[in-house]
Amino acid sequence: MPYGWTTFTDDALLIAGDLQRFEHVNELRTTVGRLEDNSLRFGTTAGTEPTYTLTLTLASPATVPGAYTDGMMVFARIHSTNASGAATLNVDGLGAKNIKKRDGSALAAGDLLAGNTYLMVYTVTEGEFRVIGPTAREVRVLNSQFADAGNVGAGEDNLQTFSVPAGTLAYDGDSLVVDMTFTCAANVNNKQFKAYFGATAVYASGTVAANGDTLSLRMVVVRTGAATQRAWVMASSSNSSFAVSGFATPTETLSGAVVVKATGQATVDNDCVQKASTVEFRPVV
Repeated sequence: MPYGWTTFTDDALLIAGDLQRFEHVNELRTTVGRLEDNSLRFGTTAGTEPTYTLTLTLASPATVPGAYTDGMMVFARIHSTNASGAATLNVDGLGAKNIKKRDGSALAAGDLLAGNTYLMVYTVTEGEFRVIGPTAREVRVLNSQFADAGNVGAGEDNLQTFSVPAGTLAYDGDSLVVDMTFTCAANVNNKQFKAYFGATAVYASGTVAANGDTLSLRMVVVRTGAATQRAWVMASSSNSSFAVSGFATPTETLSGAVVVKATGQATVDNDCVQKASTVEFRPVV
């Protein structure tokens, strides 16, 4: 049993007539035993991708596995991105096994990113490791924000912002879909909204004396090169005076982080309020 585990004597429990407690302790012992035999184990991969090796770091008193078992779980910190697509994992010299996505489909290049940690589960039936949770190159939501963010006084102010991690758009054709929604205060002050990818304003609403109106934007950013993108916005609003679209060709270096944000410019606090935003990643493959 683990260090510090309180040992109960079965006889003592039975003598005391506490059968329920006896059964509960046995359940706990069984659960802990399974955790030790099939431990959640961690290690950093080595080797030359796509043939990864993994030497486990085990918490005492867990034992080194003698064989792959059904449901065996490992946390693998990837040392080198799987640029070749399909990959294998050899845990503690037990033999190389294919790594697949959670649904059993093959990995795509860039699914396992260097520096990221992935939970993998071994399945005896298929004889392979399955990555639990989305891999780097699956459609996934990178960020969601729902806390109101309003402008402050006059001038252009940041509303909701998100820093897209470096290397997210890794291949030409990879894209981001950003949805944003805004409200305008119930007054006749002039109001303007903008949507940015990095330093480039992809959309500018124009200056409108919007009174209690709403505005929704969908911005799409597509990688065309390591430092070139195309971006466009479609807008819908209860006020027809707001611009309905925008287009730009940003030149952000995608090997670094890039900020996606909206701004509001008006007269007094909270003339422009962003209510929500989501950022979704869509791989080209």
